[in-house]
Amino acid sequence: MNKLVNFRDLGGTPTACGKKVKAGLLFRSGHLHDLSLEEVANLEGLGLRAIIDFRTTKEIDDAPNVIIPNAEYTNINIFTKPTKVFIAWSDWIKNINGQNAEANMFELYEHFVRDEDTRAAFGGFLHLLADIDGSALFHCFAGKDRTGFAAALLLRILGVSMDDILEDYMQTVKEREVTNAADLEALKAEGLSQDQLEGIAIAYTVKEAYLQNTFNIINQQYGSFDAFVENGLGIKKDLIEVLKDKYLG
Repeated sequence: MNKLVNFRDLGGTPTACGKKVKAGLLFRSGHLHDLSLEEVANLEGLGLRAIIDFRTTKEIDDAPNVIIPNAEYTNINIFTKPTKVFIAWSDWIKNINGQNAEANMFELYEHFVRDEDTRAAFGGFLHLLADIDGSALFHCFAGKDRTGFAAALLLRILGVSMDDILEDYMQTVKEREVTNAADLEALKAEGLSQDQLEGIAIAYTVKEAYLQNTFNIINQQYGSFDAFVENGLGIKKDLIEVLKDKYLG
């Protein structure tokens, strides 16, 4: 996989009940734009039946996915309305710097929990996974924030420990290292300042603290993760059992 970045199978991850997440059913990645024929064939070979795209309409228009044969495409836009934590690239790049980038990232993750429409979108993702007959790949642009939080929610619901969730989450640092370096070199050549580049470098990767802080907010606001799942995401216990029956073995 050359153009497909941050791709991995969530299968094999252990859970508290002694079972593991089934291999070959749940995949995460960055966007599927401009993939090679070989990459498309590799994805088709996984037997994918669903592609779930968390990006905005603008992102999709700018970089549409290639078609993966036999896989049904669904767009679940995590950012359904304008928000200061997710703005147009041209505006974002003018304001980003080494001093505000990390604070912006914390605010982005808090938005996942505090915004009603965003919670509904993540809830819709989980409902869709319960209905899919076969394997699914979910992604955003870089496959790190929207996708990372979606993966964390799903794995936690399935009974995966926070240590293992963080291990999967932090794998993004390694998976995006080459791509990030190339992107930063290209932006440097375009004349961006060192301060801007430092901010972008921060925003292009992940830190454990982003996810840990988000789960702390969940506990503070809802009392527990289970209460957040039921009351914040609208996921009832019977649907949780469907997910466990489908994806654990």
